[in-house]
Amino acid sequence: MRKVVIFLLTFIFIISVILSGCSGKSAQSTANSTKEKQVLRLNLGEEPPRLDPQTSTDGVSFQVLNAVLEGLVRLGPDEIPQKGSGLAKDWKISEDGLHYTFYLKDNIY
Repeated sequence: MRKVVIFLLTFIFIISVILSGCSGKSAQSTANSTKEKQVLRLNLGEEPPRLDPQTSTDGVSFQVLNAVLEGLVRLGPDEIPQKGSGLAKDWKISEDGLHYTFYLKDNIY
């Protein structure tokens, strides 16, 4: 039970980080506008019985696991990251190679 609670808290944290980064507004303007709300609603139909990728066998668990475990990019057959293959549609690397900027897809599911 403890693992499920930790996993759900991690899932909520990841979703909140993704949503806060996709607002397109600065932190100052977001703090000033209290009227706007961003709400993520997922209709799973029921509680996922398992969230362990090794033992899950039902569709509800797979829907949650796919949302949580999807990476920004996937490697192609040539071991090179393919644009648009994961959650990121594109990315930019700074000239010094220290900063990576990922542009996320609008509609993931």
